[in-house]
Amino acid sequence: MSKVQSNQGFKWMLMLAAVLLLPGLVALGFWQLDRADQKERLLQSWSATQLYKTIPDEMAISGQQFIAVDLEGFFDRERYFLLDNRVRNGMAGYEVIALFYPRNGSALLVNLGWIEADYDRRILPKVLLPSGTQKVVGKLKGINHAFVLDEDLAITERQWPSLIQSLDTERMGDLLQEPVLPLELKIKQPLISGLDLNWPVVSMSPEKHLGYAVQWFAMALVLSGLLLWSWKLIQRESRHE
Repeated sequence: MSKVQSNQGFKWMLMLAAVLLLPGLVALGFWQLDRADQKERLLQSWSATQLYKTIPDEMAISGQQFIAVDLEGFFDRERYFLLDNRVRNGMAGYEVIALFYPRNGSALLVNLGWIEADYDRRILPKVLLPSGTQKVVGKLKGINHAFVLDEDLAITERQWPSLIQSLDTERMGDLLQEPVLPLELKIKQPLISGLDLNWPVVSMSPEKHLGYAVQWFAMALVLSGLLLWSWKLIQRESRHE
């Protein structure tokens, strides 16, 4: 094999790699556009003012929007969870997850807000939950289970408060020995003083997703131009052999 043929073979391999890469870049661009649309709809649902007095049936399957609710019921004052690794303004802390029992309903996870962690992580904050019939007003959303390691989800010790790494209603229900609705209610009116209710609605704004989409599409456009240029170059070299 001559040196020219070897060079052409290498160029064809590069072109093949680029052709295989191009659909991935385009797919990533459209994925970012879809994520931007999801985040925009999520922000719109957070700002919606329609108020429900009961939990809508569709909430059992919807994890893509918030619904405003005004519910009456009571809290389990003995058992609650601390959702670990929640950071606010650079400070580590927990989100306090309480068990709330609406009238004629199963246990609902109510996020009462963020509390700063002690310097000694072995010391967990104690929270005095409200007693008697309570009204909770906030935004309800289906729980989207994130991918975590099995050991991070382990909830085995029946001591309270119980430290958890994510909201896994099935395992939480196993610990409580009762069903837990796959929903989370973030309150908008404080029930306990000292807890932070400045909820981060989305982790990344729709504008950032759009910016990433533009970057992926731009990379795909540049790669397409390089492919076209390389093709013409190879054809020109072939004619001059």
